[in-house]
Amino acid sequence: MDDINNKIILDYLNVFYPVNRIKNKGNFKRGIVINGKPYFLTNLKSDKSIVYILIDDVCKAFYLSKNDSTKIISYFLNIKL
Repeated sequence: MDDINNKIILDYLNVFYPVNRIKNKGNFKRGIVINGKPYFLTNLKSDKSIVYILIDDVCKAFYLSKNDSTKIISYFLNIKL
């Protein structure tokens, strides 16, 4: 994958799945809201459903393989998969 495609995909993720600070029990945590449900980035080790949702969305939207999508999502969320 070249840098131009990576930038387009990252821009797409920033627009449709922005990482925000979400209030949880009086504290703010980094997370993503999908369909009204917050997914916190601190809980990704135990709950990876958000990662699979994002990988499937990127695969369908840009016709990418799971490997390429996984690399982009791990870079976007700043986590190691």
